[in-house]
Parts: sequence; structure tokens; C-alpha cells
Amino acid sequence: MVRTPGHFKITRDTLRPRIRNFPQHANKTIANVMEEHRRLMQNDAKINAPWKDRTGDARRGLTATRRKEGNTHTLTLFHTVEYGIWLEVRFGGKNAIIEPTIDKFYPVVIRQIAQRLF
Repeated sequence: MVRTPGHFKITRDTLRPRIRNFPQHANKTIANVMEEHRRLMQNDAKINAPWKDRTGDARRGLTATRRKEGNTHTLTLFHTVEYGIWLEVRFGGKNAIIEPTIDKFYPVVIRQIAQRLF
């Protein structure tokens, strides 16, 4: 950049290459943040599940996955035992862990993505 009092002239274009590469950078950043939080979310759900274990299968079966299809990223937390739904809805949701864990991690994931991108 050449400067003269009150004026400037851009002699090298650094903006266009960064704009052109932003979608790839954004996808990589989002994937990295979501993978980090996938593990954290899964462990948090297993540790904080409020029900009393009988076999430990439901707690061990709490699983979080991350998927990317095109520009869409998905983070999913779910039960692998058939009766997991009943742990979530029975007794007015007293033993629910899926929704509370997602509610806890959603703002953190969004904030991390924003901080790393901007």
C-alpha cells in the first residue's frame, strides 16, 4: 500500500483471496468445533444423567455424533437403548438428559464458532 497525505492506493489485493477461501475455512472451523464439543457433550450427558442405573446400559449408550452433508453440519445426541425414550419423557421429564445437554452446549458451540471465524 502506498500512502500519501489524505490518500491511499491499494497495490495488492488481499481481500478477494480470503473471501474466496472463506467457505472452506468456515466448514473446517465448524467441523473442528463440533467434533470437540461432540466428545464433551457425550461425556457430560453420561456423567450428568439423573437416573439411577440398574445395568449401566443406558448411560454407556448415550452417544453423540457429528455429520457434515454439503455445507450442513449436524451434532446429534441420542440413546442407543430401546427404553431411552422413557428415560426422557417419563415422570414429566425428570430423568431427561438429551434436551438439557443440548440446551447447555448449543450456545457454547455457536459462540466458539463465531469466535474462531471472526
